[in-house]
Amino acid sequence: MQKIIGLDLGSKTCGIAISDALGIIARALTTVRFESDDYDACLDEVLQILKEQKVKEVVLGLPKHMNGDIGIRGEISIDF
Repeated sequence: MQKIIGLDLGSKTCGIAISDALGIIARALTTVRFESDDYDACLDEVLQILKEQKVKEVVLGLPKHMNGDIGIRGEISIDF
């Protein structure tokens, strides 16, 4: 089994957690910092980390409103 990475995408940072090789335990790996709303720069750094860490799967948080609707932040996550 290979590693899984979890992403928490914000407007200026992207928190990254990574699992162990068995996919059982996750730990914080790093925080990618980028200029406000420059998601292309963020993606470049995330792709480099995926390559270095030999990641099999990526999980990205999807923020929703309290009523379950997907708002602007959710749409940005989907586009990312």
